Amino acid sequence: TAGSDFEDYAEEVSVWLDDVEYARVDGDDFTDDNNYDRTVSLDSGAIIRAGEAGDLVVAVSGIGNLDTADATDTWTLEFESVRFKDGQGAVISDNATGDINDGVGRTFSLETYATAADTELKISKGDDAINDAHVLNLDDANDTDDVDIFAFDIEIEGDSDVNVDEIAVEFDYVPNGTGHLDDLLSAVNLLVDGEAVGTETMTDVGDDDNETITFEDLDIDLDAEETYEFVVTGDFNEIDGAIVEDGDTIAANIGAAERALIEAEDESGEDLADGTEMTGTAAGDAHAIYDVGFQLELVSTSAAKTFESETVGTGDRGTFVIKYKVTAFDGDIYIDNTCTEDNDGGEVATTTSYSVTNDGSNTTLCTATSTGATDGGNAFLIEEDQSETLTLTVQVTATADGSALISLEAIGWDDAAGGDDNVFDFNLPGDFKTDPVFLDLF
Repeated sequence: TAGSDFEDYAEEVSVWLDDVEYARVDGDDFTDDNNYDRTVSLDSGAIIRAGEAGDLVVAVSGIGNLDTADATDTWTLEFESVRFKDGQGAVISDNATGDINDGVGRTFSLETYATAADTELKISKGDDAINDAHVLNLDDANDTDDVDIFAFDIEIEGDSDVNVDEIAVEFDYVPNGTGHLDDLLSAVNLLVDGEAVGTETMTDVGDDDNETITFEDLDIDLDAEETYEFVVTGDFNEIDGAIVEDGDTIAANIGAAERALIEAEDESGEDLADGTEMTGTAAGDAHAIYDVGFQLELVSTSAAKTFESETVGTGDRGTFVIKYKVTAFDGDIYIDNTCTEDNDGGEVATTTSYSVTNDGSNTTLCTATSTGATDGGNAFLIEEDQSETLTLTVQVTATADGSALISLEAIGWDDAAGGDDNVFDFNLPGDFKTDPVFLDLF
């Protein structure tokens, strides 16, 4: 390669005959004229017997600290002459075989170990139960430690094991009041396959709501061709109602910027290069914090055409049902027992709101019911530590031909009878939706 020094790429060059080494010279022993010629004398015993063929091989050993910028540069190796002694003792030089001008030779490149081993550290989203948006149950009088926030997986592809020393994670806190990230969290922790490997405190965060935290001095050994489950947990401060408030949200992710801050090396000690040997991203949803609240679980959905019109100007009707289980924690909660179509994201606090696809082509009627919760007149009471199944039933009538499905958008609720202070819209509507049904206007 013009302008490059061979010794910056190659530690040694060796010559072999039929799998036996007969010579070895240092890379810096080759003439420095961009042709890098060298006459190599072989040890005695390099003999090809009469009537037989031998494999004469030149091997190049790369240096142990190849500059990343030099990786993939190409070199071409050729025999300029082969000098040998025949059976009669005559010394002959063959200048034709492999002559530099005849185009015979071998072009090669010297690569980093990670490239040669096809090593890749791949980041991907982890456990959905942790990453999907939900409510985090905190306390208004005490700290709450080891709460799951974010999960991601790391897969090691290729033939080399990898040692990871630093992993960066971005945290995004959205307060309702004046709180900052260090008001919400005292520390964050990193676990690998359930084992704690790192902890970082929030002492240096300051008045930031968005912050990248780097877990340092990890020294984690990850085996080639294995996948590892990472979980980030938080040690949360108490909800004080003024600085840290009910309804604040916290999310975490590893984006391209955080991936570039990861410190990882292959078995040879070479750092993995971001974007080629380290790839992928992972992001968790925003989780809301509450002292008293509830967890929501989808039970079932159904959708069916229940009336097929045969009258001009009258549309088909479909019935769409979403059932979901509500489990109250740390106190009684009240779920509003009315429902409203909401296709503009208004998410009215006092009702259970839903959307219908192609709302301009449909009209809807809805009911919210429960088989077990106490109906207090305007709300379903769900007592502390109890679970009840609620049902949203929506009748859709077509005003134009089209496909319709129902999505649960939000739930109005409170922790006091007669109240309607809160809107629950976490992990909605992505999971809480029916299948589509095609409805015609006759």
